[in-house]
Amino acid sequence: MNGQSIKLATMRICRFILLLATIATLSAGATAQTTERVLIVGDSWAELTWVYGSVDKALSYAGHGDKIAVGDVTAIGGSTAEQWKTSAYQALIQQELTAYPSIDVIHLNVGGNDFLGAWNTSMSAAQEQALFQQIALDIEVLVQFVHSVDPNIQIVLNGYDYVNLEEMRWQDPFTFLMWILLGGPSPAQINTALFQSSATIFNHLSSDPTVHFLNHAGLMHWAYGYPSRGLDPRTTPLPGNAHNGYRPPLGGDPTKPGPHTLMLDGIHFGQEGYDAIALHCTARFYDAWFDAHP
Repeated sequence: MNGQSIKLATMRICRFILLLATIATLSAGATAQTTERVLIVGDSWAELTWVYGSVDKALSYAGHGDKIAVGDVTAIGGSTAEQWKTSAYQALIQQELTAYPSIDVIHLNVGGNDFLGAWNTSMSAAQEQALFQQIALDIEVLVQFVHSVDPNIQIVLNGYDYVNLEEMRWQDPFTFLMWILLGGPSPAQINTALFQSSATIFNHLSSDPTVHFLNHAGLMHWAYGYPSRGLDPRTTPLPGNAHNGYRPPLGGDPTKPGPHTLMLDGIHFGQEGYDAIALHCTARFYDAWFDAHP
């Protein structure tokens, strides 16, 4: 990156830090007129982002309150990349892009359920890579479909932050069962494997200039810390992204789970978590995109 680009990226992260300080009081705020610009697509992380209004709030706080997201049809908890490559699911995207022709960005969370449904600690490196590559191929089919509808749509491809099976399994039977089915992974094992899956997807699609991979691995550690595990807020690295060559690839402390105080269960954050991710997306992509494409 050149000096000006680094300066702009730094300014946006500073804005993100200031916004995060007020995250508990975020509200979408009323505007006189709004235009649908973002379609939220994918799994339960997409669904909760939509339900909490996280993208709208982040855009509003960044000065883009005239732009809103939609996701009531296409943010589907439990959905997989394998499903989103089928005509039935793609028809939902087609329906929404037809209904809202002003949409120019897709906010995509997908692949996590494919990972959780197949990955296990007993897998060899070759088996892991085969799984991650299949997920990437399925997402590529979805991306190709979107571009067949509109080749200019930008796709914000979101990675996942650290889950918490270690502590939440004792509070939630679903999480305990998942931990058993996954082979009883340590935080480091599942954090690393989940990121490697996301990285495989990104590497597979990296030649497409309309796909923007946003790495959130360790974001909650950086933003909120994990005081009970010895982490104070903003004392660990932010996850690397395009502005710094994705270094470090794993932010926070990848040997620790996501902060349990932010979790609904072992996999999902509550509102604070998805608001923070949406602000991160805004600092890394949406602010610059909507400044350039008002």
